[in-house]
Amino acid sequence: MTSLLHAFELTGAHMRVQLRARLQFRASFVIELLTTALWMLVYVGFWSVIFSQISTFQGWTFASVVLFVAFQELFHGLSQGLFRGALLYYHFIHTGRLETSLTRPIDARLSAIALNVEPYQLIRSAVMFGLFTVFAVQLGAAFSLPHLLLGILTVLLAAVGKALFGLCVNYIAFWWSNVDALHEVLGTFDHFLRVPLNVLPSTLQLFFTFGLPYMFAATFPALLMGGEFPLRGILMALFGLAAALGGLFVLQEVLWRVGLRRYDGRGG
Repeated sequence: MTSLLHAFELTGAHMRVQLRARLQFRASFVIELLTTALWMLVYVGFWSVIFSQISTFQGWTFASVVLFVAFQELFHGLSQGLFRGALLYYHFIHTGRLETSLTRPIDARLSAIALNVEPYQLIRSAVMFGLFTVFAVQLGAAFSLPHLLLGILTVLLAAVGKALFGLCVNYIAFWWSNVDALHEVLGTFDHFLRVPLNVLPSTLQLFFTFGLPYMFAATFPALLMGGEFPLRGILMALFGLAAALGGLFVLQEVLWRVGLRRYDGRGG
């Protein structure tokens, strides 16, 4: 618990420094914001072409897909803004920076996460999420504040799940010094986020629910906003998410402890 409190303090201090530094380059932030908006508009435009030919796609309307895209951007922002350190942890192992982290009064993994928080990434994604959520509601998507808040929570937990999964992959650096290729494999899973995951075969749906919980990154929150789940369905989905996070946490903890026992320093 003390290590976690130190991590929050370190994250807060790092974010303040990052914000002050980025405020010196406001034009850069505006350009990044416009670039993100342009990419999202192009992506939504792709879906608009599809829905100009059909009214629904496996139960999805154009408005619900726009909402899906909004949650997708939020998930991306949380993953890259909050947990970038976890997704690139093999750098700490391979370069020997882990040795320094192990001597500090804070968990080495939490330290890496805290020192790689990108507050402007979080702000940019939050702005895009808000704008595209409003756009989806204007198009006719259902809106419920409790469902919206629960959806945001599940997106955050899905980002935690991705971070835990990423740590498991990055720990391979304890045995194999060059894991760049495996990191690319981890990145390929993100391509599945481009489409609602409930249209995939059932085996992949199970994997993205109980293995890598991407089902909760955008698909579940968007369906939740549309009122697609009764209370029992919501509770069962949250139970599945909790099971996935619990399994990933235990797995990464085991790999971490085993990997540390064979860690020799720079190079893994």
